[in-house]
Order: sequence, then C-alpha cells, then structure tokens
Amino acid sequence: MQYLSDSGVNEVNLVEYILRGRLNSIASSPSAARRIHEAATSILDRIAQGRHGSEIFAELAGLEVFARYQAERGQISRCLADIVADVVRMLAELIRSGDPSVRRVARRARLVFDSLIVGVRSR
Repeated sequence: MQYLSDSGVNEVNLVEYILRGRLNSIASSPSAARRIHEAATSILDRIAQGRHGSEIFAELAGLEVFARYQAERGQISRCLADIVADVVRMLAELIRSGDPSVRRVARRARLVFDSLIVGVRSR
C-alpha cells in the first residue's frame, strides 16, 4: 500500500493500476463488496475531512474485523480483506503519530476503494 503515501504516484495512475488488476477475484458477492466499500468510505471521508476523534481507532478496527469476517465467509477475497487491513493499519499509524499526510492518504485510499467497487460492479 506504499502507493497511497507515495507523492510520486498521481491519482490517475493509481486508479488505472487498480482497474487493471485482477478484479474478478476480489468478491464473490457484489453486495458484500458494496458493504465493505460503504463501511470503508464512510470512515475514509471523515478522516479526509479531518472530522474524527479518538473513536476513529475503534471504527478502523471494526472495519478490519468486518472485512476479515466477510473473507472467512467467502463473500470477499482474502486479497480485499488484506487491502482493508493494510489501509486500516496505515491510517491508524498516521493518525496516532499526528502525521499531516493522513488526509491525503485517506483521499487516495478512497480512490482505491472506489476503483475496486467499479471493477466489481462492471463484471
């Protein structure tokens, strides 16, 4: 997930990278992918806008648990659950350390999830 914080990777290239990926195996259920997308983007939008408090850590942890649970049920791929976990950990660390790039990283993570859901819906 290094590309989320790499300022040398522009957003257009990031979306193209995601859309060229192996999207057919990301979710067995489009509705499960949509639920992950909705949960993730709700949190990401608040982080990107700087509207979050200490409760965000519990919400991020809950998102990771939700993604792992969906993967165990076979509703989404382990790959997607790993992407969620990587994003959660990266954002939690940035917030914890007070890194000012957290808002930019959250916006880029939103692009990743939007790109993934477009791929799932276009199958």
